[in-house]
Amino acid sequence: MQNDEKKRNKGRPTKYTKELADKICRAIETTSKPIAKMISENPDFPDADTYYRWLHSREDFYESVTHAKEKQCKVFEDSMLDIASDDSNDFFFNGKLTCVNSGKIQRDNMKIATIQKILSYRHERYRNNAQIKVEGSLMTATGLTTNELKNNARALLKECSKKKD
Repeated sequence: MQNDEKKRNKGRPTKYTKELADKICRAIETTSKPIAKMISENPDFPDADTYYRWLHSREDFYESVTHAKEKQCKVFEDSMLDIASDDSNDFFFNGKLTCVNSGKIQRDNMKIATIQKILSYRHERYRNNAQIKVEGSLMTATGLTTNELKNNARALLKECSKKKD
């Protein structure tokens, strides 16, 4: 029995404390950053190996982190709403016409899809839900029919050609 105790006490003492665990969980709850980035930015946090070791060996820490990640879902929801409602740079003026910035719209679509995927791993209520799809076509972005788009384009071209003269 005494040998077992000596073996367990061998090595460096753990840095784990309830206060440190709470600090890590508060950080998880309030950011969308990956854990590796949070660890690298905070000198008080343990390294990634230690974090994952605690996660697998300490049931209380595992449950606290799981609860923090559930709360973090709200941060991700807010991020999706911010991305979806940010229409800055959706259009640009190329000198003659106002054009749709389909690259920006596609990046926003990718960001939202990535967040949805993360959420589906994190919480059951996000699994198998309808996917939000942001289309990068001119018709969807403007809400105009094809004929309306053609007429508007013709009018813009006429206006631009008058300005050149």
